[in-house]
Amino acid sequence: MFSSGQRFKDLCTHIKQQTKANSPTLLLINGDFVDFLAQPRARVWNPDTAVELLREIHNETAFKPVFDGLKQVVARNGAHVVFVLGNHDLELALPDVQAALTDILTGNTASRRSRVEFVCDGNGYRFSVGNASALATHGNETDKYNFTRFDQLQTIVHETQLHGYSALGNKWIPSAGAKFVIDAINHLKTDFPFVDLLKPEEVTLAALPILAPSTLGMAHKLVEMASAANENEEQRPQSERRFLQLETTAASPQAVSGSIEQLAQEYMLNPDLDIDLLIYGADTGTLGWLDDAKQAVSNLAEQGIRLVNDAGKAIARELSDAAQGVHANVLRNALWPLVSGDIPEVASMGEKDQALLQMVHRNYDVVFTGHTHARRFCEIGTHVGWYVNTGTWAGLMRLAESDIWDAQRFREFYRVLISGQRTDLEQSDWFVNERTVAVLEKEAATTELSLKRIDDSGALVPKDRFGRTFAASIA
Repeated sequence: MFSSGQRFKDLCTHIKQQTKANSPTLLLINGDFVDFLAQPRARVWNPDTAVELLREIHNETAFKPVFDGLKQVVARNGAHVVFVLGNHDLELALPDVQAALTDILTGNTASRRSRVEFVCDGNGYRFSVGNASALATHGNETDKYNFTRFDQLQTIVHETQLHGYSALGNKWIPSAGAKFVIDAINHLKTDFPFVDLLKPEEVTLAALPILAPSTLGMAHKLVEMASAANENEEQRPQSERRFLQLETTAASPQAVSGSIEQLAQEYMLNPDLDIDLLIYGADTGTLGWLDDAKQAVSNLAEQGIRLVNDAGKAIARELSDAAQGVHANVLRNALWPLVSGDIPEVASMGEKDQALLQMVHRNYDVVFTGHTHARRFCEIGTHVGWYVNTGTWAGLMRLAESDIWDAQRFREFYRVLISGQRTDLEQSDWFVNERTVAVLEKEAATTELSLKRIDDSGALVPKDRFGRTFAASIA
């Protein structure tokens, strides 16, 4: 929402104008309210500087409308603002950070403090509207690379609250994904600003080695992330593993054989070599999802574009028009199997959605989630009536089948990627900011559920940009 601060403030104004005075109103932010990992000075976990980072974010001119909008909601009688913990804002679980944010939103007005609530135990937030029961959870619980060890987080909070210091907190690594963001993604953003915009992630993983094969040097970061994820998974509390219906054993981290530079060089000379075999020797590897990167580099070698191997993206910008055409075609072939249809599917669930829903056994009319950045509005009809993913307020780039089929249009996409300018990405045809909101409201005899978007005036609009409406009545 910080990328659309004014729209969020307009939404808060709309909520104030459209609700009756003193009527109960819940504004629930379902994780990743602030992105501590994106701050320039951020580490993988920031217990000592989190309050300072929060105040820096609050004082940034571009982010001021977000806080102004929240203050507007909190000032209203009957309002309740709930922050569910995500995987990018874990510092919100710390008592001092909660106190600082509460002070900001309430203006230190005692009567308003109870209107701000933080849900940081990993159990989600249960609530009801009219006759509809609901559960809101961030959605990273079944994400191998980004789930949170809440048992460790609660220990840190406990020690910090009682002693002002936590030995675990000073060395804690929340997740393999968080470490990868700090160690790799944040460093790549300067030269490759599309890495946190282009979705799905598999497209980015396939595009990077072609646009700049020198990024193969980052392969060790992928290996480290997989190893850390396996180790974290293996150490999950048994109670949590049973709750999530996970197997009780996990693969042990594997050691990497040979230096990364040696592996990359060997791989470029022999692109048909199995990447798991290359990284782990004769042992079975765990990085099957790197196959896309392997295939991308294989295509690159087969097309004879080795001249970009050493110089990467910088030379790609200076290639002749004909060479760029061949280079673009290599990228096009690599991305072909990874794109989705022209109109994103919303009414059916993906594998990540199904995995998350499997952990819920209690009866709920609605389960709300996020994390994946993919909107969903699905009727389940079992112990869960509806499954709703609100997508994201972060602007994203999405590549569709028609972009791949049309060689000229893909060439335009290619030029945007190699420009190296985030403004070019955000002004391109592929950049979309959906700004989606789930609404649950009581009517006379039913409770109405809908997935809406925010237009440029801040009003809630029932139709998405493709003209589709997602709504249901809960009797």
